[in-house]
Amino acid sequence: MSLMENGSFQADRNMHNALQVSYQNCERIARTSGSNFYRSFSLLRPQKRQAMLALYAYARVIDDLGDSPKSLNTKLSNSEHGFDSISLHKWIDNLVSNSTKSNCVNHHSIPGELSKIQLALNDAVANFDIPLDRLHEMVEGVAMDQVEHVRILDSFAFDRYCYLVASSVGLACLSIWRGDVTKFKDAAIDCGFAFQLTNIIRDVAEDAKQDRIYFPTELLESNQIDQAAWINCAPNGNWEAMLRSQIDRAKALYSSGWRIHPSLDSDGQRMFSLMWHTYYRLLLKIESNIGSIWTRRTRLGRLEKLQLYFQHAITPSYFRFNQDATNENASVQEAESK
Repeated sequence: MSLMENGSFQADRNMHNALQVSYQNCERIARTSGSNFYRSFSLLRPQKRQAMLALYAYARVIDDLGDSPKSLNTKLSNSEHGFDSISLHKWIDNLVSNSTKSNCVNHHSIPGELSKIQLALNDAVANFDIPLDRLHEMVEGVAMDQVEHVRILDSFAFDRYCYLVASSVGLACLSIWRGDVTKFKDAAIDCGFAFQLTNIIRDVAEDAKQDRIYFPTELLESNQIDQAAWINCAPNGNWEAMLRSQIDRAKALYSSGWRIHPSLDSDGQRMFSLMWHTYYRLLLKIESNIGSIWTRRTRLGRLEKLQLYFQHAITPSYFRFNQDATNENASVQEAESK
């Protein structure tokens, strides 16, 4: 082997090792997040699973930035690098082009956890043609949280927020799951919206304690709900009727989102179904005891989550479960169309 060939081989091996370390960082972030989604990744084939880990880790890191009380400019900075959202958008634009399919490295330095997952995200974007617009949209969603007192004025702004922080992720997932993005774009948007609406309803008390109200101001006002009472977790007016109407809206969005399922590869179907049913059951649990959301966070029990997982992981169980779920959703959609 010539010196040039040996040097090329060593460079390739170094790149491979660095990429594996980056994916390991994605795995760590996903595993320690406590997310309902993490277990579902194991239902995917290896390359898809890696890509989902990279996408989730990116979304998690960006979301964690949004949960900090500091400004976006400060949170994307450290002692050596000054970063703002504009710089982050530039960094995204420098990720490997969807058309190159190469393992080139973006040398634009970034701080913290983003630098640790950069190679993996780069690789996932290239391998699965994930549009960079989806990553930009997630940053825009974070930016909407960068105010001291979160208030969303109207339904248009609320829908936009849900799209940026959740539906954009669903559209990116479709690329990894090999779904028909063009045909099922609306369904993916609806499903992401349903997941986010479930999160917002579940987290009303936690958000209120941080002076955050995600439901539109106009919606609260139309239901005679005082913002100060809401922030104190002692809502007045027609708060329960309002939340139940949002639960009904979420159910309709879940039903629309289920249309994605038949278009996916078999492993994508399993992962999507597990995610969908986990969040739908969470919504139903909230609905069954809606008053408790002001005093404790609603969760699915460990045994219930394990049961759902094995119903999807074990093939005979999944076929039965999937047929029942498909029939149930068909009935719901038929009823809604009448």
